[in-house]
Amino acid sequence: MRAFGLSAVAWIALLLGCSTTEQPEADLRPAKQTTADPNRSFVDRYLEAFNAHSVDQMTALMHEELEVYYVDQNGVSALGTEGRTSMGTELASYFEQLPDVASRIEGEVASSERFVSYTERVIWTQQGQTRTQAALAVLEREGDLLRRVWYYPATP
Repeated sequence: MRAFGLSAVAWIALLLGCSTTEQPEADLRPAKQTTADPNRSFVDRYLEAFNAHSVDQMTALMHEELEVYYVDQNGVSALGTEGRTSMGTELASYFEQLPDVASRIEGEVASSERFVSYTERVIWTQQGQTRTQAALAVLEREGDLLRRVWYYPATP
């Protein structure tokens, strides 16, 4: 995934630089809430596909004109990835470089008709050590597809 014009490799280097070493919890699957919220259901399906490293399942949930934005410390967002095909290519590279990466939701999920926000914790292994970081994600849905995503700065 590109952040502010970075290649997938540079994005992974940035991701790894913001991480901490931590023991992961045993279950990395997204915790399911008991509500019938369609946005929560969508996020659960998206993270299940992410954790299965299924680019096909993930891109099936994306709008053809998907836009992924990265928000910096000053609140300024920059378009990092544009289009379902480009995102699929970047995800394939990401999963190849981090073969054990997994993600889960921390805390509550807030949603409205089109938007859903949550804190996403990503966990992976680097040089034999478990790494982790969390970031706020805001997703905008258009119908049943992911139209836009905003990722805020990651924290350990």
